[in-house]
Amino acid sequence: MMGLAGAITPQSTGTLEVTITGSCYNSTSGDGSSMTIRYGTGTAPANGAALTGTAAGNGAISTAAANNQAHVCSATAIITGLVPGTTYWLDAALKAVTGGTATLQNVSISAVEIGS
Repeated sequence: MMGLAGAITPQSTGTLEVTITGSCYNSTSGDGSSMTIRYGTGTAPANGAALTGTAAGNGAISTAAANNQAHVCSATAIITGLVPGTTYWLDAALKAVTGGTATLQNVSISAVEIGS
């Protein structure tokens, strides 16, 4: 877990569109990063915590041609069935694809309640 601690409280529909974008790096040339959106209630996870919450969307996998070369990571998910009035934390789970160490910088979280 990245420990981003984004948060949103849906007010009417309980349906969110969430996008997390950033610059991904991997310490091994030709390797990449895999990022998945996760969400939950209660206390948001800290950076480096074990996987927690619910995974959303298909995730994103990106590969860098050179050691520690930045590449864009972006994942979007439509999350349904949330309880209006309840606050949900938003985070990203990041891992190296096959080797090296994956890192994420310059992070942006966009979360919008959608529907009627």
